[in-house]
Amino acid sequence: MECEIRMDELSPGLREIADIIGLKNLLKLVNERGGESIYIPSKKTVFRMHRDQKIRQEFSGSNHGELARKFGATTVWIRKIVQRS
Repeated sequence: MECEIRMDELSPGLREIADIIGLKNLLKLVNERGGESIYIPSKKTVFRMHRDQKIRQEFSGSNHGELARKFGATTVWIRKIVQRS
């Protein structure tokens, strides 16, 4: 059963989410994932995951130092990132 829901009919928490993603997307999310707990990672985590993927893609097998300089990390950290792939 579909019904028209307006922003002013939402709870404050749902209204806040609808303000960010739009009412249509909120209702789609409710339809697809209603009743579930959803974890949203921090911005820092999302960017770190993206950076680590780029490092793995650009790793040639011996360019630890170059990647460390390019991404502002240590060679030890670059080694840990590429070992996790």
